[in-house]
Amino acid sequence: MIVKNEAAFLEGCLSSLRGHVDEMVIVDTGSSDETPDIARKFDCTLLQQAWRNDFSVARNTAIENASSDWILYIDADERLVCPAGVPLRDLLPGPETAAARVRFQPRSDMTSYGEMRLFRRDRRIRFQGAMHETMIPAIELVCREDGLGIARQYEVSLVHLGYDGDQSHKHDRNLPLLVAAIEADPTRVYLRYHLGVTLQALGRAEEAAVQLRDGMRLAARDRASVRARIEGTMCAQGLAEIELQAGRSQAALDVVHSGHSLFCDNLALRWQEARCLVALKEFQHVEALLEPIAAIDADTFFDDGIAYEKSLFREDTHGLIGAARFHAGDYAGASESYQTALDYAPGRVELRAKKALCDARAAGSSRRN
Repeated sequence: MIVKNEAAFLEGCLSSLRGHVDEMVIVDTGSSDETPDIARKFDCTLLQQAWRNDFSVARNTAIENASSDWILYIDADERLVCPAGVPLRDLLPGPETAAARVRFQPRSDMTSYGEMRLFRRDRRIRFQGAMHETMIPAIELVCREDGLGIARQYEVSLVHLGYDGDQSHKHDRNLPLLVAAIEADPTRVYLRYHLGVTLQALGRAEEAAVQLRDGMRLAARDRASVRARIEGTMCAQGLAEIELQAGRSQAALDVVHSGHSLFCDNLALRWQEARCLVALKEFQHVEALLEPIAAIDADTFFDDGIAYEKSLFREDTHGLIGAARFHAGDYAGASESYQTALDYAPGRVELRAKKALCDARAAGSSRRN
């Protein structure tokens, strides 16, 4: 683990690890709060290292000071969750594996996906990249050289708490780090995605669009991995949103279709397609696109490759179905859809207003009949 000023989160994290791990190695990169004192309470190996604008340097220092056979990497704002009464050591994969994916929930209002967080302590496995650091290329190299595999250990979960709430304060901090990371690794799609959405959040939509298009282009390369293609669809979502906000609905739909060609199973991009069709007043296929999404239980849904905001399966989809039904003249059906959306999101005043309009139209139609 690497930390800096994590006093608000660290104790909860370390408590979740107690009884599951044999040692805790923490690299502190310059805390000025009680973070070091909390770490000492848990008998951690606490190392001090000056921050060098490089997450990999700090993580690799932690690995180099670990002594156990397996490494779990975790952040202070995350919590380890294992089945009741089962320690993590009993859930480690067998000797035929170099690493394992675990169930990871990036935010409390999102579904989980699979993320590689467990790997063997091996001198060949180190992180690379100053931001969005990764050890996956090193693990894949070990798998090829030693004939090992990667397990899916989805009984093990990590829950991330740190992205709940407003994250806008991080945009200015992240911007130079992302630019530097892209200079060092210009072909990594996720860096383009993160830079694009950061620029968009800062009101720099044209610059954001350039990065997102570049991400889609990189994802479309012949040898692009499945992960890169999934990240390309995330770029497509962001770019389509920019086009919609600019009133270019057909251009947004074209972007969505390009995204589908990269990876056809991104449910959020399918929802974005329905949104584009509503904007273009082409309502006939909207319900067919959205009904499979509306049927999903957000609390139990799991996709190995993508995490989704739970609102996608709830108010966002039912609200869009309501819009399609309204424009088709099915005011009673639209009112029902808006009510379902309101059941999930009672504070959404625009949904309440739309439902009221549907009810008024339905009542008017009834009187005329």
